[in-house]
Amino acid sequence: MAYRKLPNPFANVRYLVEVDGVPRGVFGSCSGLEVEHRHVEFYFGPDAIDLFDVYSPNHEERVILAEGIALDDMLPEWEHANAEGHVERHDGSIVAIDEFGRPCARWRFHGAWPEHLESGGAVGDRRRRIESVELICDDIRMN
Repeated sequence: MAYRKLPNPFANVRYLVEVDGVPRGVFGSCSGLEVEHRHVEFYFGPDAIDLFDVYSPNHEERVILAEGIALDDMLPEWEHANAEGHVERHDGSIVAIDEFGRPCARWRFHGAWPEHLESGGAVGDRRRRIESVELICDDIRMN
């Protein structure tokens, strides 16, 4: 009897996105989490040129998640509502997953909304392929 290995759509999953405590999507890559504090250069002084790096707490953080699968319709509907001008801000977390499926790091975000979402075709029952999604967060910190 010949055995055939079925394709696993979750084989390259490295990040899990939870919105309001509910898992909403899994992704293969993520950028924007590696910087803890973002600095902004300010100029002070009338004559001398002095630049100071000052942490700006009112500065928005951008996180780009790519190569993903939406576990339900919440992420595409959330982006669609924001594109129509009904901005919904949610709290949640991004969980890094190791090769055995265990969580190894967690970042919590507050006041986030999706600015852009590129969607692919359907993967299965109520799952959609997501090429990339860009989240804008008021604050994101590693736990």
